[in-house]
Amino acid sequence: MAKRGHHYNDLNGPYFDAQYAYQYADPKPTHVSRREIEVAVDDGECEIAVGLPAITRNLQDKYVAALPAEERRRLRSIARVRAEAVTRARRIVAKYGRGQ
Repeated sequence: MAKRGHHYNDLNGPYFDAQYAYQYADPKPTHVSRREIEVAVDDGECEIAVGLPAITRNLQDKYVAALPAEERRRLRSIARVRAEAVTRARRIVAKYGRGQ
C-alpha cells in the first residue's frame, strides 16, 4: 500500500480508516467517494500481489476439514457471501479502473 501512496500501520488500516470517516461524517455521505474506491481497489490489488487470497485458501483447506459439520456449514455460507463480494469488487474495478 505504501508504494501506492497509502500509509497504514497494519492490514486493517484501510478498513478502519473508511469506517471512522463514515462514522464521524456529518452529514453522512450518500455515495462512495472516489478516494474510498481507490483505497479499496489498491488494497485488494495489494492483497492479490502478495498472495494473501491463496494463503487464506490454503489455510482454510487445511483446517476446515477438522471442524464439526455445523461449523463447516456456517463457513460455506460465509464463503458464498465472500464470493459475491469478490464478484461485486470485480465489477467496481471494471467500472472505475484500477485505483492509483
